[in-house]
Amino acid sequence: MGSLGKSMIFFNSSVSYTFSVNNHFSENVNGLQCLVTFYDEKNNPIHSDHFHPFRIGKISAGQKVQVTEKNVSPIIKKLTKHVDIKIWEFKVMN
Repeated sequence: MGSLGKSMIFFNSSVSYTFSVNNHFSENVNGLQCLVTFYDEKNNPIHSDHFHPFRIGKISAGQKVQVTEKNVSPIIKKLTKHVDIKIWEFKVMN
C-alpha cells in the first residue's frame, strides 16, 4: 500500500508557482487530477487551477514530479495567505 504526497507551493521570482507530488506507492501512477486553490487572509478562495492528467503525466514509483504552473496575476500573489492542493483522482499502474 502507498500514498501520494504533495509539497507546499512556492512562488518563483515571477508570478508563476511550483509544487511537487510524491509517489509513495511501489507502483507507477498516472491520471492524476488535482485542484490548487489560493486563499486570502480571511480564508476566502481567490484563485484556483485544475490540473488535468496530461499536465502531470506518469509518476514513477518512489519518485517526485515538480509542476510549474503558468503565471498568475501579481495581485493573487500579493493577496495569497494560504494554498490548498487537493488530489482527487489518480490511477495505480500495475
